[in-house]
Amino acid sequence: MDTRALEDRRRRLCEWLEANGVDPGVMPEDGPVKFERDGDGQVILHYTVYEFDDDGRPKLECGEIVRSRRAAPLTVPPPSELGIRFPA
Repeated sequence: MDTRALEDRRRRLCEWLEANGVDPGVMPEDGPVKFERDGDGQVILHYTVYEFDDDGRPKLECGEIVRSRRAAPLTVPPPSELGIRFPA
Protein backbone atom coordinates (compact mmCIF):
# COMPACT_ATOMS: atom_id res chain seq x y z
CA MET A 1 0.00 0.00 0.00
CA ASP A 2 1.45 3.38 -0.91
CA THR A 3 1.78 6.30 1.52
CA ARG A 4 -1.29 8.11 0.23
CA ALA A 5 -3.44 4.97 0.58
CA LEU A 6 -2.15 4.40 4.12
CA GLU A 7 -2.90 7.99 5.09
CA ASP A 8 -6.40 7.72 3.62
CA ARG A 9 -7.04 4.47 5.50
CA ARG A 10 -5.83 6.04 8.76
CA ARG A 11 -8.07 9.07 8.19
CA ARG A 12 -11.13 6.85 7.58
CA LEU A 13 -10.27 4.73 10.63
CA CYS A 14 -9.96 7.85 12.83
CA GLU A 15 -13.26 9.23 11.52
CA TRP A 16 -14.97 5.94 12.31
CA LEU A 17 -13.51 5.81 15.84
CA GLU A 18 -14.64 9.40 16.47
CA ALA A 19 -18.15 8.54 15.22
CA ASN A 20 -18.22 5.92 17.98
CA GLY A 21 -17.14 8.39 20.68
CA VAL A 22 -13.51 7.26 20.73
CA ASP A 23 -10.67 9.81 20.57
CA PRO A 24 -8.00 8.25 18.34
CA GLY A 25 -5.57 10.96 19.47
CA VAL A 26 -5.09 9.27 22.85
CA MET A 27 -4.82 5.73 21.49
CA PRO A 28 -1.39 4.11 21.13
CA GLU A 29 -0.79 3.00 17.55
CA ASP A 30 0.01 -0.49 18.82
CA GLY A 31 -3.01 -0.58 21.14
CA PRO A 32 -5.38 -3.45 20.48
CA VAL A 33 -8.97 -2.88 19.41
CA LYS A 34 -11.33 -5.77 20.07
CA PHE A 35 -15.04 -6.37 19.70
CA GLU A 36 -17.47 -8.50 21.70
CA ARG A 37 -21.19 -8.76 22.13
CA ASP A 38 -22.73 -8.08 25.51
CA GLY A 39 -25.68 -10.00 26.95
CA ASP A 40 -28.14 -7.80 25.04
CA GLY A 41 -26.40 -8.41 21.71
CA GLN A 42 -24.81 -4.92 21.55
CA VAL A 43 -21.34 -4.92 20.01
CA ILE A 44 -18.84 -3.37 22.42
CA LEU A 45 -15.59 -1.82 21.21
CA HIS A 46 -12.68 -2.42 23.62
CA TYR A 47 -9.57 -0.28 23.16
CA THR A 48 -6.50 1.09 24.92
CA VAL A 49 -5.74 4.75 25.67
CA TYR A 50 -2.89 6.71 27.18
CA GLU A 51 -3.67 8.33 30.54
CA PHE A 52 -3.16 12.07 31.13
CA ASP A 53 -3.26 14.19 34.28
CA ASP A 54 -5.54 17.20 34.80
CA ASP A 55 -2.95 19.46 33.14
CA GLY A 56 -2.87 17.30 30.01
CA ARG A 57 0.53 15.75 30.71
CA PRO A 58 0.99 12.02 30.18
CA LYS A 59 0.91 10.00 33.38
CA LEU A 60 4.15 8.09 33.78
CA GLU A 61 4.96 4.90 35.62
CA CYS A 62 8.49 3.45 35.49
CA GLY A 63 9.28 5.82 32.63
CA GLU A 64 6.37 4.59 30.47
CA ILE A 65 3.08 6.35 29.68
CA VAL A 66 0.29 4.71 31.64
CA ARG A 67 -2.26 2.90 29.50
CA SER A 68 -5.76 1.82 30.42
CA ARG A 69 -8.53 -0.15 28.78
CA ARG A 70 -11.80 1.47 27.77
CA ALA A 71 -15.03 0.25 26.24
CA ALA A 72 -17.73 1.92 24.16
CA PRO A 73 -20.85 0.65 22.43
CA LEU A 74 -20.42 0.32 18.69
CA THR A 75 -23.01 2.74 17.31
CA VAL A 76 -21.55 3.21 13.83
CA PRO A 77 -20.36 0.10 11.97
CA PRO A 78 -16.95 0.28 10.34
CA PRO A 79 -16.86 1.16 6.63
CA SER A 80 -16.53 -2.02 4.61
CA GLU A 81 -13.39 -0.77 2.86
CA LEU A 82 -11.55 -0.89 6.21
CA GLY A 83 -11.98 -4.66 6.30
CA ILE A 84 -12.80 -4.69 10.02
CA ARG A 85 -14.80 -7.69 11.17
CA PHE A 86 -16.73 -7.92 14.39
CA PRO A 87 -19.05 -10.54 15.91
CA ALA A 88 -22.15 -11.20 13.84
